Amino acid sequence: MAAHGPGEGFEEEGQVIKDRNGTEFTLGKELGHGVVGKTYRGTVSKVGKGDFKLGQEVAIKSQPLSTDPDEIAAQQRELAAAKKEGILLATPNETAERSYMVQPIFPGVDLRSAIYQLTGEKGFETVAGKAKLPDPEKEMIAIGILREYDVMQKLNIVHADVKPDNFLYDKASGTVKLLDLGQAFDGTQGSPHDLFAAPGVIYTPPERHNNRELANSSKTDLYNIGIIIASLYSENCFERDADTGEIGENSAVKVREALKDVLDSTKPVAGMPPELLKMVQHLTAVDPASRAQNIALAHGATDYHAMTSITQSQQRAMLQINDIKSIADSYIKNANEPLKSQVRAAVNQLDLTTIANDLSKIARENSADKKLKTMVSDAVKRIDKFNTQEAKAIQSTRIEAAEKSKQAQSYSQSLKNIATTLNDVANQHKKPSTDGTLLMSATFASQYDEVGKVFNYMAKTVAAQTTPEGVDRTLQMLSEQVKKMPAETFGQGGENKRQQLLSIVDNASKMHAQIRQEQKPAATPAKLR
Repeated sequence: MAAHGPGEGFEEEGQVIKDRNGTEFTLGKELGHGVVGKTYRGTVSKVGKGDFKLGQEVAIKSQPLSTDPDEIAAQQRELAAAKKEGILLATPNETAERSYMVQPIFPGVDLRSAIYQLTGEKGFETVAGKAKLPDPEKEMIAIGILREYDVMQKLNIVHADVKPDNFLYDKASGTVKLLDLGQAFDGTQGSPHDLFAAPGVIYTPPERHNNRELANSSKTDLYNIGIIIASLYSENCFERDADTGEIGENSAVKVREALKDVLDSTKPVAGMPPELLKMVQHLTAVDPASRAQNIALAHGATDYHAMTSITQSQQRAMLQINDIKSIADSYIKNANEPLKSQVRAAVNQLDLTTIANDLSKIARENSADKKLKTMVSDAVKRIDKFNTQEAKAIQSTRIEAAEKSKQAQSYSQSLKNIATTLNDVANQHKKPSTDGTLLMSATFASQYDEVGKVFNYMAKTVAAQTTPEGVDRTLQMLSEQVKKMPAETFGQGGENKRQQLLSIVDNASKMHAQIRQEQKPAATPAKLR
């Protein structure tokens, strides 16, 4: 079996690879490629053990085998992230030169192709201009991006390569999927990357232009998400106007200039929901300390629930529009021009009410066409029924969203209270200077004694959590650390001091348990749908 295609170091279309359970995959056409790997469309050509079906289509990523420890570790992190997200279907046998991973095929096009007008050879395209997207579609894309990354954050995955090229957007369903986990890592383990290379200069946060060795974090991902959403609504063509080819502060300034009509706007942005504008401006703050740790706690996130429920309604409307198109297709097949073009134009819109009005107008103007009249009547009845149901659903979800927002605010404040309690302990364990005053300007390492370091770190960890389970784990870890510390660590009256601190941690845990109990049976407020 050839390990690669002629002259390229890659596979050939039609090549067969096997997994460890006897399933065989036949490679099809290339779906995309990166610096060292390629992804192919594949088909299950023989079923072994497992859940595959004959003829099932999959995506197969191929990468060169490496003896470099860093590259091996990177591939293992990618496999771990894909497995955690539930998109790793199989890891076929390695050849002498290549390794493989099998993932589901997701519908759609890369988001860059949806946002921009591109020219040039595939993989080397340049941006000629912006695509003209209607406001409802922009909002659907924006919320899809936020919801997709929110899922990743709950799995503690830092993607580290967030850019439009790595999102798949399916217009038919309104869904957005973030792929290419080649740079991803477990956020609880810290960044493995020595230098920040991805996702490119114009998506590099400002702080990295001054210090290229800053660790990756979800805050860099969130900055990139904010930039992508801002570029949707900006009057400027971001990827064309911001790309100067420079690396450094000038590039960061150019990015802000290209999107200043959104990032620096103090007025409403045309077509952009006000709550979305607030969130984007918060996620793209120049100072990383001013950015939220996660989407759930982003400024304006209390409106996120309501915004999401409305966007879900838009997604249901898109599915309804597809049904209307199917009804219209049965008429269009046998219709003559210009009626065929008129009906097609009427149903090829994003607003159901507009579709109903335009179809009704066409039917009135061609009242002798009974088939047209029947088709339009059926379509309009469906639209009227859908709109009535959605009006009730939106009202219901607005009420639910308001309650969730209220709970989210309450829960966020409760976490701050718990973090403050822990930080108060840390402040009681600051080292005095030689003249007896506290070392307020000292570095972290010298500012606290051992007890203070632990409580200060755990206070920050609690404040950064996105789930109640994470808070519980953090408090449990703190309790275990206090128990393991030698008695002399606590100074005079060491064991009594230990018990006092354990009591504080225990009270914090009880406070958190009470908060969770008070919020039942509603869904956990810190989690977003």
